[in-house]
Amino acid sequence: MAGVEKLPQFQKAENVFVYWSLPDEVFTHDFIKRWHGKKRIFLPVVKGKQLEIREFTGEKNMKTGPSFGIQEPTGEILSNPEEIDIAIVPGLAFTKHGARLGRGGGFYDKTLPLLTKAFKAGVAFPFQIVSNLPTSGNDVYLDIAVTDGHIK
Repeated sequence: MAGVEKLPQFQKAENVFVYWSLPDEVFTHDFIKRWHGKKRIFLPVVKGKQLEIREFTGEKNMKTGPSFGIQEPTGEILSNPEEIDIAIVPGLAFTKHGARLGRGGGFYDKTLPLLTKAFKAGVAFPFQIVSNLPTSGNDVYLDIAVTDGHIK
């Protein structure tokens, strides 16, 4: 997450949308706890086939959600997604051109267009950066992919 912290878009951001990582994803828990209180941190909550964006109010206020056993915040729902300045997004694979392969539910592809002013950064392990991915018209491209402190 050091690469994300170096981004000017992150440094300027007041409202950050990020994910609470699963064991096979780039670890975000320490990042979230470090920036909580300095920036407003928002996390996704799975509701049916959509994501709600809820404010992170501390790890003690998380509960296990229905999808993948992901820890989800219980804070207020963000009613105005345009407030998000930067979105930090997980994935299974990314290209240098901003394509992203998710887990197949289309959750981020439905949510990211609502974040109209957000800079969209994917975070990945180096092996997740590939030269090509299949895409469709519903896929939302990211502005950047970051791995191990390097910007791709």
